[in-house]
Parts: sequence; structure tokens; C-alpha cells
Amino acid sequence: MFKKYNIDITSQELLTLFSIVDEDKSGALDINEFKEFALSEKANRHFREIIGELRYKEIYKHPELRAKFLPYNFSTLLNFLSDETRKEKLREEIFDESKPFHPKDVKQDLLRFLQLFKHAYNKSEAMSSDEIISRQINTALELKKQQEELYSQKATTIKGFNPQTPGS
Repeated sequence: MFKKYNIDITSQELLTLFSIVDEDKSGALDINEFKEFALSEKANRHFREIIGELRYKEIYKHPELRAKFLPYNFSTLLNFLSDETRKEKLREEIFDESKPFHPKDVKQDLLRFLQLFKHAYNKSEAMSSDEIISRQINTALELKKQQEELYSQKATTIKGFNPQTPGS
């Protein structure tokens, strides 16, 4: 599921994260271990490190692979993936070409469209603190990138500037 949304977390990174709370060392989390994981500061600190590395790779090495959303909090990521899955299911139900058209289905499809629109509206109205932080970080990184480009352009311009040349 992570790959589907361009979230390049490896299986090994996930296993390392989960091993923080996998008390019985089964390689899987039961519901109590999963709850503990979601609330564990140590697990979330490690998760933030992984996300920080991913964001760095996206911005400086592979901007074409930029993920839709990379929160610094695991719970927020789970909410995002859950929302995306729910929206995808609605879209599949609306655009299911395998079912024959029937007028009675129109009402149900319109209700599904309405759910999609409501979801998009609610998401744009209520931005989580993680999204705010994400936007601030992205803005700061973009500003830094533009400053670096500007300084490199100035260095080139100044390097090529010759006040002795007539007409300059």
C-alpha cells in the first residue's frame, strides 16, 4: 500500500519500526502491540527519522517520485491511507464498467459522488497539524532550493562580469 502512494518505506524499515513494540518477537503485531506502536514515542521518533530521509530523497534526488503526503506521525499516515482507500473504493463503485447501466443505479452513484465531494471539502477545511508542519517544511525547503539557485546564478553572473568591457 505504501508503494501505491509513492511512500518509499522498505519492508526492512517497517520491520525495524514494528520490532520496537513486538514484545513476543513474533514478527507480527497483535492489536495491543499495534496500539502501543501508534502511541510509542520511540517508534514515532524512529518513524520521523525515516520520513525525514524520504523527504530529503524526494526533494533533492527524485522529485518526480514525490509522495502525495508524507506526515511525520504514523497515526496521521494511517488516517491518510485509510481515507485514500475509502475514496478509491467509492471511485471503483462509481466507474464499474462491468455492471450494466440501470437507471436505478444512478441515484446510488450520485450519492457516492456526493460522498467523494464531501470528503474533499472536509479535507480542505480541516487541515491537521501534521499537514501544517508538512507545508511549512516543504515551503522552507523550496525557499532554500530557490536561494541556492539564485546564489549560483549570481555567482555565474558576477564571474562573467567585466566592468572594463565597453558597452557593459
